[in-house]
Amino acid sequence: MRKISEDAAAAFWQCRSFKRNNTVVRAWGDGSVTMELWGNRIAYRDEHGTYIYHCDWHTNTTRDRLNALGAGIRRINGVFHREKTSLGGFKRWIEMQDKELL
Repeated sequence: MRKISEDAAAAFWQCRSFKRNNTVVRAWGDGSVTMELWGNRIAYRDEHGTYIYHCDWHTNTTRDRLNALGAGIRRINGVFHREKTSLGGFKRWIEMQDKELL
């Protein structure tokens, strides 16, 4: 895991802003926090839960950032998989359950 991913994940869980290269974590006044990669929101957390989405970018960098949050994503034949389920066709946010979180 890259250092930038670890630092961004730490900022995400601590609900503090962070910016380095292509990754931005924004802490909002209402207690929510978002993680963006190249301007695409790939994770957010609010009072309802923590959600992830690959934004149709099945890249090593996207996978690395999401896995730093504890997503447990693997890439098989260019498509993301999580818990034996392909995320390739998913056009929606996926909620991470509390037991999965770091």
